[in-house]
Amino acid sequence: MIRKVREYIDRHGLFQEGDRVIAGVSGGPDSMALLRVLHRLKDELGIVLTVAHLNHGLRGEQADEEAQWVKDQAAGLGLPFFLKKVDVGALSRRIGLSVEDTARRERYAFFFQLLSDLPADKIALGHQFHDQAETVLLHFLRGAGLRGLRGILPVRDRVLVRPLLPVKRNEITAYLESERAGYREDASNRSSLYLRNRVRHDLIPCMKRYNPRIEDGLYGMAETLRVENDFLEEQTADVLRKWEIDLNAGEVHLDPNAFCHLHEALQRRVVKAVLESRSGSRNGIARTHVDAVMRLIRDGHAGQRLSLPFLTGVRRQYDKIIFKKQPRRLPEDGKTVQQSVQAGLSFEDRQPAPFSYPVAGGDAEIVIEETGDRLRFTLTGKRIRDFKAPTIARIDYDQIAFPMTVRNMRPGDRFRPLGMDGTKKLKDYFIDRKVPRELRRKIPLLTDMHAVLWIAGMDVSETVKVTESTRRFLKIEII
Repeated sequence: MIRKVREYIDRHGLFQEGDRVIAGVSGGPDSMALLRVLHRLKDELGIVLTVAHLNHGLRGEQADEEAQWVKDQAAGLGLPFFLKKVDVGALSRRIGLSVEDTARRERYAFFFQLLSDLPADKIALGHQFHDQAETVLLHFLRGAGLRGLRGILPVRDRVLVRPLLPVKRNEITAYLESERAGYREDASNRSSLYLRNRVRHDLIPCMKRYNPRIEDGLYGMAETLRVENDFLEEQTADVLRKWEIDLNAGEVHLDPNAFCHLHEALQRRVVKAVLESRSGSRNGIARTHVDAVMRLIRDGHAGQRLSLPFLTGVRRQYDKIIFKKQPRRLPEDGKTVQQSVQAGLSFEDRQPAPFSYPVAGGDAEIVIEETGDRLRFTLTGKRIRDFKAPTIARIDYDQIAFPMTVRNMRPGDRFRPLGMDGTKKLKDYFIDRKVPRELRRKIPLLTDMHAVLWIAGMDVSETVKVTESTRRFLKIEII
């Protein structure tokens, strides 16, 4: 098994010499095998290893005992250990996500926070062969396209790595036995409440009656589709470069004649890339939106328009298709959106395209081109005395579920105002505060993985409010 993992690491370039690696360890067989293998290879690979464990708080004393056990395992290997405890059950009820989704988000938030704080270079996770097969099936059930059916990637975002992906469950248990290494079984892995468990225990055994090697087939399919998806993404990027298309521009123009000479697979990719550049995300752009644009390009007439989510509009002219991004238009007095809100001003304006800007986590400065606002972030251990100004806010840095993003309003956004037990729709919050409709999508929002943390110029969320126990403060200024 060691050799298989080492070959996989080399083939996909998972690590570079000198990498500082966080191993996410739950205590189960997969993560314990990951820990043991990386510890065995760390000198050979030239990496520095750290262990991280998230206690989900779902199984009471048993979860606490497992956390202590993982800590002892790390200590036995002479490795640094970091622990965080989260009441996932309570959090899931508060934010309206399933326990499974909430737990996954909290794990990644914890790992990414450590990545920034230590700092570190990579996060290693214990996903293995059978996880890949299950993931492909889950994505298939949800109607995923090529991107989804490629399953779990060996490397994601150049940070998340899965060294055990080619290793089967029996190989893992055999390796742990040979090492005389223990592990802890999570009883929730047998619960039928979770869809993944139903796929693992019900669907896959059923499929094995038709193909005893179904997991091998799914794994091989994911490998093939990953390579083919990479190729199509490269081809799409080449087309965009050849046509000199700037996805960050206010307007994107496509030549319908040149477009129609592309293979349909590339046509769809090009359209989706342009739509995603308007939304700032790969989420929310459905096949129906792509189909509508394709029909406009192929069969539409001059002057025909489309109104799509996240877009100001798509319009056909005789010789081009125009994807229009909302230009910045401010009140004549030159005030920022936030100043206008504070003053109760109202002015006619079309809604801007969705914008999204990542926030690193510490000191940073962001210029929002769509609104003209400039935000400054300062991390400090000192209490801030001038925070009552509407242009200055402060939040508890240690309550943030990283990564953070500055973006504008999205459908379904909810917010928990100071002093409120539950959340309310952001739309209702703006109505209560008498914010004009035409201004609502221009107001920057600071968000983390779970919630809206701050509405620029207006209010801070109860979830990140500063208390007497706050030790690190994130100061945010509209400048």
